[in-house]
Amino acid sequence: MPVDDEAQVNGDGAIRLLAAGFNGHHQLFAFDEDPRAFTAMVEAVATIPRNVLFAGWSNTVFQAGKHISSLGHQKLALVNLEDDRLMQCGFGDHEGIMGCIDHEGRLYLVEHPAIVEQSELVERPDSPDQERHLLCQSTDVSPKIGTIALAGNGRIALTFKQAPNGNLVHIAEFNSPLAFVRWFRDPSGEGNYPACHHMIPGRPKQLLANTGSFILLMESGDVYTWGDARYQSLGRAIGEEMPADKPGAVDALGGLSISKIASGGWMHAALSADGALYVWGANSPGVEGRIRCLEDQDQVALVTLPDPDAEPLDVLDMAIGDNHIAAVTEGDRMFVVGENRNGQLGVGSEERFIEDWVEVPNLTQVRKVWCGPKSTFVRTKAL
Repeated sequence: MPVDDEAQVNGDGAIRLLAAGFNGHHQLFAFDEDPRAFTAMVEAVATIPRNVLFAGWSNTVFQAGKHISSLGHQKLALVNLEDDRLMQCGFGDHEGIMGCIDHEGRLYLVEHPAIVEQSELVERPDSPDQERHLLCQSTDVSPKIGTIALAGNGRIALTFKQAPNGNLVHIAEFNSPLAFVRWFRDPSGEGNYPACHHMIPGRPKQLLANTGSFILLMESGDVYTWGDARYQSLGRAIGEEMPADKPGAVDALGGLSISKIASGGWMHAALSADGALYVWGANSPGVEGRIRCLEDQDQVALVTLPDPDAEPLDVLDMAIGDNHIAAVTEGDRMFVVGENRNGQLGVGSEERFIEDWVEVPNLTQVRKVWCGPKSTFVRTKAL
């Protein structure tokens, strides 16, 4: 059973999901305020959500075992899966989730029931109160998708699910979600071809996107980036041999065993197997404040999270929002940095921007972290 949720694997149901940050569409809580300190989420579903499938500007989608539910502007009908399949790679925009895939490479799209049979990508419902459904689009002859990501500029990229002995990644890139859906439903149709096709030796592990670029982690630990090169978002040199629009290796991470990547705003991050955190990129234009560890913007920065009484802490998990970063360390602690205009750092402070890493107070037993554009979610073990 493809479940990577620690609590489910260990059979431990004593967990909590907490959130802080922008709550303008009630995507975190039913009340109107933006919580500035982490608060337990109880409104999502009767079963405590254990995984954040999608965290957007106005919508949050959760998975709890066989159930998928949502909070916020988009009214997504409760999904009751036939089994405990792991849904992943949720993608969408400021209006909500558009789709995701499951562990077998099947594509699911959010569609309105009145137009579910139409062949085009669905239009947004006229009313936000109209309920929408997450429906499987794949048939026996549909392409199997390994990973998929949607950038803020509307471009979408995917890798194909490989055979067990496969060792070549095929990456298809499309100019818009509509172009992607047209191709998926009719790959050989006239004009339905991908805008770009890339090939990289190896096997893919994660594919993510930020405002204008993509980042790909391979099972080998190698990291590739491509797309909009502004604001040092690619973390690598740009030239004739490694143009911005084609996947290029992040040389600063060469030789490291990278186990996870994160992405948001104009930033990317990589976490090594031995607990070292690397970040690169910049704040979004117009945001007041700066993240000090990104001041040398021509290089990938190694993050040091010092403990006053010990050596620098190993990082276990991390996530990135539009202009903030969160990191879970050994000892199940969490450190944050960046924009805090909506309280997304969860430190309880009214400061609009925190330039240096700080530990989140009164937060213990942290197991995992996710970031939305202006929000942060943490899963903790209940005391």
